[in-house]
Amino acid sequence: MRRWRRVRILLCQYDGEWWKQDEWLLNWLTQRARQRKIKIEPAATRALTELVGHDLRLLDQELSKLLAYSANARAISVTDVKLLVSGVRERSVFEMVEALAGGNGKQAVALLQSLLAAGEQPLGILGMIAWQFRLLLQVKELMSQGQSQDAAGAALGQKPFTMKKAWPQAQRFSLATLEWAMERLLETDIAIKTGQMEDRLALTMLVAELSQSR
Repeated sequence: MRRWRRVRILLCQYDGEWWKQDEWLLNWLTQRARQRKIKIEPAATRALTELVGHDLRLLDQELSKLLAYSANARAISVTDVKLLVSGVRERSVFEMVEALAGGNGKQAVALLQSLLAAGEQPLGILGMIAWQFRLLLQVKELMSQGQSQDAAGAALGQKPFTMKKAWPQAQRFSLATLEWAMERLLETDIAIKTGQMEDRLALTMLVAELSQSR
């Protein structure tokens, strides 16, 4: 068993197998909405987790925003989520990973700084980077087994649009680099949460470091 399989990015207070983390997040958000007596469609719950990522505090904030919008007169819909919850962060993180894959550390750090300047929380950004690199690692493993893009997408339960972006990125990283990146993401997460490093500095150093290895 590869070492990376034991790596768990502790960004959403989750203590289980990494491949069940997204399912856990959906269940958490569903339970949170139920506790707050907020009506939300299952598809909207999934859309919200896809847009926001694994930052529980931010998820709760966005849930409050959606509640204020709907006034709980009806269930929150996917349309509501797309209208009120911005996907700019996800696009910026994708562009950041693209810059890292190309060894363009300057651009990657600039994108990181723009996210921080916009008020995004370092741990939230770290969670999104971790999700992206975890996906690339999964894709790379299937790629090394001779799987096609479509077959890999089906095996991972990812939409064709997501695979269209992830496939060329995975090709630009070695398997060893992706495994190493997952280790560094975990180490950075621990360093921030235990107070060993200031969060913005730790994240900036991580992004700069990731740009050096492909």
